[in-house]
Amino acid sequence: MIQSLILCLRANRGTVTGVPTHSLHWESQSNTAQQSETGQNLIHHADRGYTILIFARDKKKTNGSASFFVYLGPADRITFESGRPIKVVWKLRYPIPVEMYEKNRCGG
Repeated sequence: MIQSLILCLRANRGTVTGVPTHSLHWESQSNTAQQSETGQNLIHHADRGYTILIFARDKKKTNGSASFFVYLGPADRITFESGRPIKVVWKLRYPIPVEMYEKNRCGG
């Protein structure tokens, strides 16, 4: 059985950062603590058999309708800090698309 944790984020909130374009800074929901089951699954995803899959979009709505998410691919945790929310740096296995990176590298 394949287990995945899917992370959906808005790129223009400053989450698509870093050089090279393979790293991504992300924060969990504000009520997720390191000690919670979700926190432990994020921190120890590889040991627990989870694959992290990252989806991002530039903005919530386009022309009054929900914007589409772009699949950025699987990711592995590089570092984490803070208790609540958890701040994580993910290493993407594939680079962030150039257009998305350029548009959002300064937080939008």
